[in-house]
Amino acid sequence: MCNAKAGVTSSDIREELDVIVNGPIDSPNINIRPTNQVLTITDKNPKEAEYFRWGIAIFSNGTLLKMATWNARYENLESGRTWKKLIGQKHCIVPVRGFYEWQWLDPKGKKKQPYFIKTAGERLTLMAGLWDETADPSTGEIIKSCSVITLPANQMMAKIHNNGERMPAILPKDKYKLWLDAEIPLSEKLELIKTYPDNLLEAVPIQKVGDPEEFKQLAFC
Repeated sequence: MCNAKAGVTSSDIREELDVIVNGPIDSPNINIRPTNQVLTITDKNPKEAEYFRWGIAIFSNGTLLKMATWNARYENLESGRTWKKLIGQKHCIVPVRGFYEWQWLDPKGKKKQPYFIKTAGERLTLMAGLWDETADPSTGEIIKSCSVITLPANQMMAKIHNNGERMPAILPKDKYKLWLDAEIPLSEKLELIKTYPDNLLEAVPIQKVGDPEEFKQLAFC
């Protein structure tokens, strides 16, 4: 789940989080997909946001593997081969306007109803994640990449994401800095990763994901 997001602008980041943006100032991508660039704040430099590849980059024999590393299951953070080297070492926040999810209307998902979901009453939705830096063996280029942590869905999200019942790990605005604080023990940080309450999320059915006009008309955007 969590395979599409609506991005933020540089002014969103500056005004809401007092964080500067290292990158082009442009209109937000309202349909960010895995392997796209997404603004990310890391524990390495929590006062600056920059663009990262969504999906941890993993190379094998010089080839970038096509693995589903854009979501990191909370249950596997300390045991999964990809995640255990990052948890406690490389934490990040992915700030977005919201994310999209598709509700299956039939058993095989041939008919789907898309929803736009965000933190209630907030301009930004702050997702907890992990990040990494990987050198492309053929060019030497350093690829900065990230993954969003997911966990079991709350009741509302379980009805929407009814083919998987998962949701991203969302942090309240007054707690996100703790996830990035190198002085806080990992055990305390993991206590922040909880299923977000139903009443603190807003979800609206939409006609088409990534439609600019519809996005503008959403009452809470």
